[in-house]
This record gives sequence, C-alpha cells and structure tokens, in this order.
Amino acid sequence: MAGSRPPRGRLILQRVLIALLAVGVLMAAAVLYLHGRFVGGNIFSSLFQMPGTVRTLMDPRTQFPARDRINVLCVGLDRNIFTTRNPKLKHLNGMPYTKGARSDVLMVVSLDLANQRVGIYSIPRDTRVLLPRRRNYSKINEAHAAGGVDLTKETVEEFLGIPIDYHVVIKQEAVSSIVDALGGLELDVAKDMNYDDDWGQLHIHLQEGRRILNGSQVVGFMRFRHDAEGDLGRIRRQQQVIQTLAARAKDPSVVLKADGVITAIREHVETNLRPEQQLALAHLFHRLDTASVQAISMPIADTAKIGGVDYIIRDEWKSEGAVKWLFYGDKEGLNRLITVKLLNQSGSRRTYQRVAKLLAHHGFELVRAGRADGDPLPSTRVIQNSKLRGAARRVLEALGLSGDVEREDGDRRDVTIYLGKDLVDRPDIVAVDDWPDPPARPRTLVDRSDRPRRRDSEEPAEEAIEVRISPGAEGDPTTPESTGDAPGADSGDATAPADKPAEPAQPPPPTESSTGQ
Repeated sequence: MAGSRPPRGRLILQRVLIALLAVGVLMAAAVLYLHGRFVGGNIFSSLFQMPGTVRTLMDPRTQFPARDRINVLCVGLDRNIFTTRNPKLKHLNGMPYTKGARSDVLMVVSLDLANQRVGIYSIPRDTRVLLPRRRNYSKINEAHAAGGVDLTKETVEEFLGIPIDYHVVIKQEAVSSIVDALGGLELDVAKDMNYDDDWGQLHIHLQEGRRILNGSQVVGFMRFRHDAEGDLGRIRRQQQVIQTLAARAKDPSVVLKADGVITAIREHVETNLRPEQQLALAHLFHRLDTASVQAISMPIADTAKIGGVDYIIRDEWKSEGAVKWLFYGDKEGLNRLITVKLLNQSGSRRTYQRVAKLLAHHGFELVRAGRADGDPLPSTRVIQNSKLRGAARRVLEALGLSGDVEREDGDRRDVTIYLGKDLVDRPDIVAVDDWPDPPARPRTLVDRSDRPRRRDSEEPAEEAIEVRISPGAEGDPTTPESTGDAPGADSGDATAPADKPAEPAQPPPPTESSTGQ
C-alpha cells in the first residue's frame, strides 16, 4: 500500500545514513550536503534543484571516472589535554584539543564501486614504521602528530604499497555524539572493563554482558586495550562497533534522529571527498550489508621492545596477501591469511601428503595434524572454524570440490579438513607428485637498531633478529603427526555430502621471489 511507505525524500536520506554508518562515517559529508540544501522545503524537490544531482543519482560512477575501486584513509584522532602554568590561561587547563594529536584509529577502506563491496584494513597504532624522510623508526600513530593527514597518507601508502585516493578524519567526539544522537548502541561486552586515566580524561567502567551503551561508553569500549589482547582487542572492538552501526542504520527510526547525527558530523568530521562524490558513494552503497564488508587487522609477526619502546611488527608475508586480496581482489592473497588444519581420514597416507603439498603451493598456512580417529570417510569434510569470511570456500576451490561448508567453533585455526576417500587416486591430486616442492615461506626480519640498514646493502644489520612464524607443534614437519600415520587429537563422525568435483586442482602458482612492501 502506498500509504504505508515513507515519503520518497525520507527514503533517500535514510539510504544516505545507512551508507554513512555502514562504513564508519565514510560518507559523512553526503548527509551534510543534503541537509545543507533541504531547509524548510520538500526534501525531494530540493534534491533535484542541485546542479549535477540528477546525473549523480542516475549514474553515480561518473563522479569517479574510469575507476572501479577507490581507497579511503580513515583516521580517528586521539586528544591532547591542554596544560599550562600561565595564570592568564590557567582556566583552560584540562581542555581537550586535537591539533598535533596522534592517530588513535587508523584504517584504509577500499570501496569496490563495481560490485558494491567494502574491504577494511586496520593498522595498530603501535606498528613500527619508518616515516617518510625520517632517519629513525617510530610508531605509525606519530605520523599525524608530525605532519597531519598528509604525512599519515604518505606513510600508509609507502607502508602498504597502495595509492590512497581520499581521507576522512574523525575526532573522538564524533563517535560519542553520533551514538548519543541514535539513543545508544547495543553491544556485547565480552569482559569487565575498568580503567581510569585522569590526565587523559578517559574513564572506562563496563560490565560483561549485552547492554545498551551511551556515546562515552562506546568510546571507552573502542579505546580499551588494558588486557592481554592489547591493540588487537581494540581493533576487534572498533570493527564490532562499525558492524553494529551498520545494522542499527537499517532501523527506519534512524531517519527521525538525522538532525543529531548531522550535527555531530558537521562538527567533528573532515574529508576531502567532494559533496557530489559523497552523494554518489551514498547512492552506490545504500544497500550495503555486513556480508559485503570484510574487515582485516594487520597480520602480526611479533611484538618487540626496541630502544625502550614497545612496537608491533607486522607479518610482511601475510600483510602482502591481505593487501592483494582487499585492494586488488586477488583471491590468492586471501590464501596467505588462512590457517588450515589437515587431518587424514582417507585411509591413504600418500593422498594426505599430496593434499598437503597442494595446499602449501596455494599459499595456505598448513598445520599437519596426522590421522584422525574413526573409519575412512567417503567424502572430504571442510569445516569453517573462524570468522574469516570465505576461508573454507577458498580451500574447497583449491581442492576442486564443491558443496556445503560445515561450521564449528572452538578451534583457533580458520579451517579444518578431514580428508576422505573421494580424493584418493583422483587424477589431478595424483598429478601433484610431479609438482616441484613448494617454496619456503619468507620470514620477517626485525631490525632492532634505531635506524634502518642501508638499502644498498645485501647483508642484514648486525642487530637484526629473525622472527620465525610457527604454526605450532602440530605443524612441525619433524613431529610424528606430520607423517599422516599418527592419530590426531580431533576426530569426526559426520560425513559431508557426496559432491562431484567442480574443477580440478590448479597447477602450482608461480614462486614468489620476495614479499614486497
């Protein structure tokens, strides 16, 4: 019924808000653009009085000519607290300000304009980098304090090896104000959180459980890192808030609270996206759902105290894979992020060895867990254990299998495979015998000196240490489990549906000569 539908103009604003919240205030100024023109008149008729609006809504990609993908740097700012002994300015003591502030949140959002998909790559604030034109290493969050968004953009481009097209800078107050304007946000608090920083004016006191948090509580929820997870927990909670905002934005009542959201954005968000571009993005991504958003935290090789400073060291091999996948759509890059636990229940030790070799060639991180208990399975089982979307499906594709993916929680690996008899003597699996040995995975070197070694030197710095990325005891090829004969710790009785092979396993990909940067 026509009477049950909201006005068309309201639907347009709702779409903008959905896009805005779904990607973490990315399309913020689109709301400003609309709100600045819709004053005291019909929202829909005013829309079509704007120059270029009709063309943008008819074909939003004209705002990004010849582009299928754009990358947007999102910077959440920390706050400085004003302190002085000057009696004339003493009344300002304790006031927060952001000039010269470090970044507290740093992520790159890759927008696939052609397929309306979003990739988010989060970088921990303590990541060790060499800022452009600097001689000493520092934490990546210092880039904004040293040179604002321009130096931050240049640092991230050099660090990830990707172009940054646009930026969005968000003050802490933006999140708090938006959440309060929405009437709070319902979040699952996994543990009690208690922390007080009087100087930094940060007070976090949250109890475990699912509850509705106000704006300041959500900020505390996102900033808390005083537990074993540290920065990784902070990034996980940031992504949790973004996904919850995306779901919240689909509530029709959000439109009624648009004024408060708009005010918060106007005061606390800055971007170099032109208003027409923001409107185009809002129109392109207004139907975005969480299934189309893939968020990844920077893969970490180690943490290290160097020169008295605690740093996070990225895993260059996995990070390169994440960049290929999120920013270039290369699915082989995703393989590097997937840890596969391989158990043999096929009755054939040789098949186990062949499949292990095939998976290693495709870049998966392999944990060879040996023989599973129980009788041989007629069909191979592939189980998704983690929240890394698409991980089990990638393994199925590598094995030339189709069919359903099982879901089980509780294992820290991303995917578990129980090899079945369907892979025994399959011609494309047997052909793996003729493949060369898979290339050794590059290892991350940590330079423990204050300054990087000379680029023209082939010898590592004397103080450099090697970080060995180990999948754990089960993955050690010298252990009995790796032969495929020793019983593994896990077993399963359920069988997967008998599937016909979709397509044969692919030949080995070209050997990577370097990890790149």
